[in-house]
Amino acid sequence: MKNVLIYSVCEDFNSLEYAIENVEAGNNVYLIECDKKQENCQHNRLGSRLTCAYCYHSMCGVIKRCGLRNKTHFMRLSDIIEPEDEKTAEEVKVDFNNVQELKNLTHKGAQLGYGAFSSYCTFSRNVMPEITEEFKKYIRSLFKTEVMIYEALERLNKKIGFDLIIFHNGRFSQFKPFLEFARLHGINYIATEVAIRDGRWLRNDFYNDVPHSIKAIAQKVKKNWDEADPKKREAIGRSFYERRKKGLAAGDKVFVKDQHIGEMPEEWSDDVENISIFNSSEDEFCAVSKEYDSYLMFPNQFVALKTIFDHYKDDKTKHFYVRIHPNLKNVPFKSHLALHELKYDNVTIIPADSTISSYTLLDNSDKIIIFGSTMGVEAAYWGKPVIALSKYVYYELDLLYHPNTPDEIWPLIDNKNLPAKTNDNLIKYGYWLLHPDLPEPTKVPYKYVTDKVLGHPLMRPTIMKVFGSYKAHIIFKRLLDKAHIFTEFDNLPCTESYKGKE
Repeated sequence: MKNVLIYSVCEDFNSLEYAIENVEAGNNVYLIECDKKQENCQHNRLGSRLTCAYCYHSMCGVIKRCGLRNKTHFMRLSDIIEPEDEKTAEEVKVDFNNVQELKNLTHKGAQLGYGAFSSYCTFSRNVMPEITEEFKKYIRSLFKTEVMIYEALERLNKKIGFDLIIFHNGRFSQFKPFLEFARLHGINYIATEVAIRDGRWLRNDFYNDVPHSIKAIAQKVKKNWDEADPKKREAIGRSFYERRKKGLAAGDKVFVKDQHIGEMPEEWSDDVENISIFNSSEDEFCAVSKEYDSYLMFPNQFVALKTIFDHYKDDKTKHFYVRIHPNLKNVPFKSHLALHELKYDNVTIIPADSTISSYTLLDNSDKIIIFGSTMGVEAAYWGKPVIALSKYVYYELDLLYHPNTPDEIWPLIDNKNLPAKTNDNLIKYGYWLLHPDLPEPTKVPYKYVTDKVLGHPLMRPTIMKVFGSYKAHIIFKRLLDKAHIFTEFDNLPCTESYKGKE
C-alpha cells in the first residue's frame, strides 16, 4: 500500500482521475484541494477572495460527484499550512533587480523563482517587464505562497512519508513547490497534462518528468510510432505537414487562415540569398527551469535577432525576413513591439497581422531560422535547411541544425550549400502531433464545451456546475472574472503597452 499525495486545483480533472485509480488500487490517497491560501493562480490572477471561494466550492462539488470526499484523506491547502509556515514565508528575503535575479530566487534549493515568473508571464504575456515596486510586490506574493506550501509539504512528508506526488504541469507557481519538493526529496511524481486532438481531451502525463522535457517528449514520439499501425502511420505522419501547409487543422490552432497564399514582401529579390526567420511566443518557455535556460543561446529573441543583424549589417548578398508569429498580434509588450525597431537595410520585419503567406515565404527561402516554432520541422520536411536558436524536441530527434554558440551560427548561415536535414523522425514527429496514442479519461467523464457569454466565446467543462447547470457556471465565472471583487491586486503590474525605444 502506497501513500499518494494529490494536489487538486480548478479544472485539473486528470489529478482526480489518478485519485480514483489509486483509491481503487487500495492506496492511501491524501487529496489536497486548492483554496484561499494559494491567493493568486491561473484562474484567479488578481487574488479575488470571491473567485477563490467559488472555484473551491465548484471543485468540491466535482470531488463529491466523483465519490472521493469520503474515500480519501481530504484536506484543504489551508489545513496543512501552519502559522510557522507563514512566518517563514514572511521572513524570506525576496529581492531582485532584473529577470535573471528573479528566476534565481530559491528556497532550500527549490527553484521557486522560476515558478513565480512563469506564472506572471503566462498571466500577462509580458516576458520583459520593467522591475517596478508594484511588479516586485506581485512576485513576492507568488513566491511567499510557494515557500509556505514547500514548508507545509516538508512537515507533512515527515509525518506520513509519501511514495508518490501528483500535480499538474509543474511550471506555474501553484505547482512548482510540489515539483521541487518531490525532486529534492527523491519522491516519485507525476505531472499531469492534457493533449487536445479532434475535440478529445487526452491524458498526456509525465512520470518523474515534466511536459517541457525534450527527452521525455522525444521518447513519447518514438514510443507512439513504434506502437502505431505500420500500414497507416506514415501516411498520417505526412498528412500533418500537408494539412498545415493547406491551412487545415492539424492538432493545433490554424494561424494562417488570414494569410494569402502567393503573397510575398514587396522588396523580395531572387538576386540575393533570402533567409526567413520565424519567431515564436516566449511566454511559455521563458521560465521553465535552470536546465531549460541552459538550452538558450540568447536571453531573448530580440537580443538574438539584433546579434545576427549586427553581424550581417554590411552584407549585401543576404536579406533577412522576420515573420512575427500571428499569435503575437495582440501582445502590446516590448518583447514583441521592439522587433519593429530593428532597422537594417537587409532586414524586413513582417508584422503578426500581415496577410503575407508564411508558407509562400518558406517555399521561396534559401534557409530558415527558428526559435521554437513548429515551422522549423515543417520547413525541414519540405526540404529546407533549418537553423534552430534554442533546443526543443527537434534537438533529440536530430531534425535541425543546433549551434551552441553565436560563433557556430555564422558558418551555417554563410554556407550557401547547407543541406537540409532529413530522417524518419520527421514523419514520426508529424504522426505524434496529429495522432498521439494517449488515453482518454474514463473515471472523471468530463468534456469541454464552448458557449457565448456576453458576446464572448468561453470554453468550460460540463462537470463544473452551479444550480445543476454548467451554463450557469460559465455565466457566473465570467461575471466574477470581470467584476474583480475583493482582489488583492487592482491589476497585473507592467501591463501597459510599450510606447517605443526607452
